[in-house]
Amino acid sequence: HNDSGVSSSVSITINKATDAYATIDINSTELTYNGSSQQLTINLSSHGCTTYMALGSSSTSAPTSGWQTSHLYATNAGTYYVWYKFEPDSNHSNSKSATYVGSKTIKRLTTASASVITGFTQDSNNKKYYTGSSQTGVTGSYVSWSGTTSSVNAGDFTATATPESNYA
Repeated sequence: HNDSGVSSSVSITINKATDAYATIDINSTELTYNGSSQQLTINLSSHGCTTYMALGSSSTSAPTSGWQTSHLYATNAGTYYVWYKFEPDSNHSNSKSATYVGSKTIKRLTTASASVITGFTQDSNNKKYYTGSSQTGVTGSYVSWSGTTSSVNAGDFTATATPESNYA
């Protein structure tokens, strides 16, 4: 036993690890518009970091907002560009800047329809004729109309049906 009043100390440095990583996969299931939110990303795996994901407007320009730590979902038909990045936890030093993962497309639903309505007031030559009341000549589902779709007056009219954004 030494009572000389001498003490000693040792200084130890523990360096941060540089093996933080994250991986994320794009959902390989074919997706078609159904009106509900559908999962675009799957199989998130990470070590030593917090992973962030976001949807970008292209494969070449990283998103500036919308970063989140949960999987990405989308509802409407279209192509979505998936990006990720990660920031290290307090025991790791490496990080990953925004990196493009890939794209996922939600296909348009193929139920848009348009047709000419039959049953107008017609003469013996199957020509519609003026009745003094408005007559509609077209009908459709999941389409937007342009042109003339109904008229009170006699004449030739053109109407164009354009499928809504989620329909083909």
